[in-house]
Amino acid sequence: FSGAVGIGVGFGLQKIASNFISGIILLFEKSIEEDDLVELNNGTVGFVRRTGARYTLLETHDSREVMVPNEDFVTNHVTNWTYTNTKGRIEFTVGISYNCDVDHAIELALEAAKSHPRCIDDPAPVCFLREFGDNSINLLLQFWVGDVTQGRHGPQSDVMRTLWRLYKENGISIPFPQRDVHIIPSEKSQ
Repeated sequence: FSGAVGIGVGFGLQKIASNFISGIILLFEKSIEEDDLVELNNGTVGFVRRTGARYTLLETHDSREVMVPNEDFVTNHVTNWTYTNTKGRIEFTVGISYNCDVDHAIELALEAAKSHPRCIDDPAPVCFLREFGDNSINLLLQFWVGDVTQGRHGPQSDVMRTLWRLYKENGISIPFPQRDVHIIPSEKSQ
């Protein structure tokens, strides 16, 4: 009976021991430290607020406090946005009409990115023609901010609004998906 209880307790403590050992590994490696901005496999993004023996406390952008078992940081893929520096890339796709001047559209996209105060020069913003889509020519704009801990959605929104204004002022249209429907009468209706 005591052997069975010992096995049961051993299995019960297995996760606790694993998290404790993972916590020690994190403390020695220093791959995750307080105030780092991390992104977990499941999409959770937050700042490390405390690392304990069993779990690491993350504070998300909406002020939720998430307790993540230390084992998850050791056994899963984790993106540490601030491991060696605080730079972060922001990118989004924008479609333009097939009737527009692609080169001019790319110039305006770069101008919109460079005009943002948080956009840095090194690496410089870039814009690529990514594909000829069903309804638009799709461009990919990428630019970098110096401190990703201040957020990425604000600069992305600002640059998108600036680009929208520049495109309108320069006659470059952003098309919306369209479908042509052809109704073919059946033989019964003829």
